[in-house]
Amino acid sequence: MSRENCDDGCGDLATQRLRYFTGRHMTARDFRDEQAYHRTHRLLHNRMLHGWGVVCGLHVEPHPKQNCQRDHVNVSCGFALDCCGREIPVQKDVVPPPVPWNERPHDHYEYVPLLCVEYCEAESEAVPVLYSEQNCDPQRRENSRIDESYRFNWHWILKSALPEFHWKTNKGGCPDAKDGSPCPEDDCADGHGRRHCCLEPRCPPHHCVPLAYLKPSDGTIGEDDIVMLGRPELDPPSHLLTHICRINWPHGGDVTLDDLAKNFSELRISFDRRLRKVNPQTCGPSGVNACTFQVQFGGGPEDLDFVSYAAEPHVENDCVAVFRINPDTNDPRFKRPYSYLRGQIVFITLKCDFILDCHGHSVDGNHIGGVLPSGDGVKGGTFESWFRVISDDDKNQNQYQYQAPKTEQTS
Repeated sequence: MSRENCDDGCGDLATQRLRYFTGRHMTARDFRDEQAYHRTHRLLHNRMLHGWGVVCGLHVEPHPKQNCQRDHVNVSCGFALDCCGREIPVQKDVVPPPVPWNERPHDHYEYVPLLCVEYCEAESEAVPVLYSEQNCDPQRRENSRIDESYRFNWHWILKSALPEFHWKTNKGGCPDAKDGSPCPEDDCADGHGRRHCCLEPRCPPHHCVPLAYLKPSDGTIGEDDIVMLGRPELDPPSHLLTHICRINWPHGGDVTLDDLAKNFSELRISFDRRLRKVNPQTCGPSGVNACTFQVQFGGGPEDLDFVSYAAEPHVENDCVAVFRINPDTNDPRFKRPYSYLRGQIVFITLKCDFILDCHGHSVDGNHIGGVLPSGDGVKGGTFESWFRVISDDDKNQNQYQYQAPKTEQTS
């Protein structure tokens, strides 16, 4: 026998703490209040200091069996906090209920099925009541446990309503001025001076933690039909982020023209985790491309020109970003390949805010102190590096200049 409750609101904050003393008579109410005090304060801490959304995992993928891909998806293990601050651990891969295609609204191209995970509680383990006001009833039993769990639900929603679930979209979540008020609902004072209390959670419908929505499709659910980008997520722990772990040029060092032609004509940046696969585009919204992987040159950062590429910046083996420098051998002004870079500083920039790893998190790319792996513990950031291009003669001259002076011998 169990009773399940999956949407009971967030509840009130317990503000009474028990005071113990020797000889105190304890009742069930005291133990319940003790639990409520610590639990509600923990949930308040979670939502006020951490927020809510997916913490890690919970990737939505096509079902591994082809004959199930019409109606089912697979959700990997992971962890989430809902808008009340309640923890939702999913400890193993799960197949949610089938997509309710038969409930699709008539104008189905305006609606998408949104998969949510929702916190649940269920009372269980009924035991006899040994003492109570109703002890005269020999059949009196009470559930002795509360099982904290979750359930998956599909909700058909308008795609334009995704911001109500705190989903990030290309157009954002603000109303269009032509549709009425240009201001979204906020917590500023209204005309009567009232404000929304910051302690009250502003929850999406159904207390839903959205995981993914499906593009309208009449066939099987493939990888391209599942959209997770934009769902509410919390910053993952630093050890779960992806970092830049290697570069193939000497940061802040000198590179000769010969070395540039032989070893560094391809600038290669390696990551310690595979990146998300994206369709190659010259300047796509995310991934490694000409707008996120930029190389410039000049005598200083004030006056820089872009280094052209011989092949568009791309990803090899899912974990190495490659920029192939154009040698400019067709320019009659330069007799040797890459000689237009001689005496110049080459600046490399990788905009890691827009480069996602296989988990959908931005690469932690800040090049702190000029050492690798990169990162400051926060996803995203800009990776910056540079080197100077010199000729072989310049290198030999520098070596000569830094030779230690000989000790003068006296007779």
